[in-house]
Amino acid sequence: MLPVFKSREDKLLPYLEPLIKDMLFTEVPSELLIGQADLSFMENVPFPVKKEELTDLTGGGLSAIQIADNIALVIGANTGFKYTDAYLQYLNRLFDSKLVPVLTGKGKQELRSGNYRRGLAYLRAAMMFRDDDPESMFSYANGCRYWYSQLEGSEDDIELIKILKAEANEYFEHMTDQHPEFAGGWYFLGYAYLNEGQYLKMRLKSLLR
Repeated sequence: MLPVFKSREDKLLPYLEPLIKDMLFTEVPSELLIGQADLSFMENVPFPVKKEELTDLTGGGLSAIQIADNIALVIGANTGFKYTDAYLQYLNRLFDSKLVPVLTGKGKQELRSGNYRRGLAYLRAAMMFRDDDPESMFSYANGCRYWYSQLEGSEDDIELIKILKAEANEYFEHMTDQHPEFAGGWYFLGYAYLNEGQYLKMRLKSLLR
C-alpha cells in the first residue's frame, strides 16, 4: 500500500505550489475560539486566505466553506505544509468524512475544465483526508493521465510528464490492489502497461486478479 501523501515524497510540489503562492495566512483571534474548546488546537495556527477575500475577512468574516476550500488548496498543493495536521483535524471536526466526496467532485470538475493543477490539488486533499477512498484515488490517477496526455510532445515538460506518468501508474496499481472490484483501475493500468511495453507485468497482474 502506498503511504498517504503527507508521508511520501511529493514530486509534484514544484508544479502545484504556484497555486498558493499568493495565499495570505492570518491567525484567528483567540477570543473567537472562546467557548469552542474543540477548536482550541487552532490557536496560533494561521488560516489561508486568498487576496481577494481580504475584504470579506475584515467585514463579516469568511464562511466555513471558504476556509475549507482554501485549506484544501494549500494541503493539496503542498502535502508537507507545516500546518497540515492541524488543518486536517479542523476539517474533520467541522465536516467529517462528508468533505471527501465534495473535494473529489471539485477536483473532477476542475479536471474537466482543463485546470489540472487545481483539480489534482483538490483530489490530493481528499486523499489526505481519507486515503482509502476509491473514487478520489481513481480520479487522481486519471487526472495525472489527462495532464500528461496534454503535455506529450513538449520538450519543455519532459520531467513533469515523467512524474505524472509515474503517479498515474502507481495509483492505478494501488487501485487494483486495494479495490480489485473497481474495474476502471484494471482497464487504465492495463492500457498504461501496454503503452510502455510492460507486457509481462500486465500478464502477471491479470493472473493475480
